[in-house]
Amino acid sequence: MASEQPPPRETAKTIPSASVVEPAGYGIPEASAWQALSRGEANKDQQLLAVRWLLEGPCGLHDLQYRPGEAGRRDTDFACGKRYVGQQVVKLMKINIAALQQRKRT
Repeated sequence: MASEQPPPRETAKTIPSASVVEPAGYGIPEASAWQALSRGEANKDQQLLAVRWLLEGPCGLHDLQYRPGEAGRRDTDFACGKRYVGQQVVKLMKINIAALQQRKRT
């Protein structure tokens, strides 16, 4: 009996593009998740997919920002800006709400 192996993962989702300005990949699940989110109707899985896609795709949160060479300076700056947005989203996802409320009172 042959052992069953999981299907191979899609390369487009696991290997980011080298171009910092190329739009993030997406498909029907991501588009559906964002549309449901914008209507206030996204279920838990759609919410998680939308956030993960935003942080890992357009924001490039886990990607190296540095781009080599003379022409790479602008691409590095652009990649840093994208990552900054992702860092701000993660900050709000993890911030201590009680500490914010305390700071507001003082």
